[in-house]
Amino acid sequence: MNNSLISFPAALSISVRELDHSTLKWAWSQQLFDSPAFVEQYRLYKINWFASYLYPELDPEKLELLTRFFLCLFLIDDYMDQVSLKEAAGLVSGLKRKPNPLKNGVFETLIKETLQLKKLIGFHYNTSWVENFENHWFDYLEGLEWELAIKIGGVFPEIRDYQLMRPHSSGVFLALMVLSEEEVPASCRKARIEQDVARFICLSNDLASLEKERKQNDPINELLIREQFQDSESVRNMVFRELERLGKRIKEEGLLLQKESAVEGLWVEKVWLLLGGCQAWSFENMRYSKGLNGTIRF
Repeated sequence: MNNSLISFPAALSISVRELDHSTLKWAWSQQLFDSPAFVEQYRLYKINWFASYLYPELDPEKLELLTRFFLCLFLIDDYMDQVSLKEAAGLVSGLKRKPNPLKNGVFETLIKETLQLKKLIGFHYNTSWVENFENHWFDYLEGLEWELAIKIGGVFPEIRDYQLMRPHSSGVFLALMVLSEEEVPASCRKARIEQDVARFICLSNDLASLEKERKQNDPINELLIREQFQDSESVRNMVFRELERLGKRIKEEGLLLQKESAVEGLWVEKVWLLLGGCQAWSFENMRYSKGLNGTIRF
């Protein structure tokens, strides 16, 4: 998320190096990687630092589960871009617990571990939280299927459809759910902040990965969609203005929400740290410009 117009505070968990090592060791032991070179790429690109940037204050037990869970989401993202569309559809089908006629040992293990981690994460929260997380998980999988349909069709999606579906397929709402350790009252302002955060992250990621996805002819990028109708410089300028507007509104709405209660104030601070963590992680790793695909599904 390389955007210098708006910045948010960032921090990093003190457990990050230990978690990076243990998570890679765990993933290799579970045969989630198909080669040692793939493991090394994930180490070099600091994939397992992502959760430690997003949740720098989280206790190590929960953070370990989330580090593994996000690793699985990154793997889902990368495998879906590496295999045939039929195989990618089979992976999503498995994640939806539907029968999958395609036999792929790595996929079967990845599906099993991802769903098990999702269950283990839920043990740290109440029933209401788990239900909401399941709803966002279903939306995430629907988003993946939408992206596959776009790629199968071979045409750019409509811009409104993209803005509606991309936040779900990115997984950003799953990440935001983790911030609600305490019951944060539902409100229009909280919902607006969440929507703005999702848009800010998705648009920033599209800006950062633009040239890579242009070379790959990947239609899942808002800037490329807009370039069908506008020149590249105008599109980039529009995106910078939009990011600046969103960033300012996230801060302004957050300040207003902080006045409501201590619980809401704490949630806002966590949201800002999540955004700052996304920016810091994106700035220092090479994922958007080289080698691996994608954004985090997110």
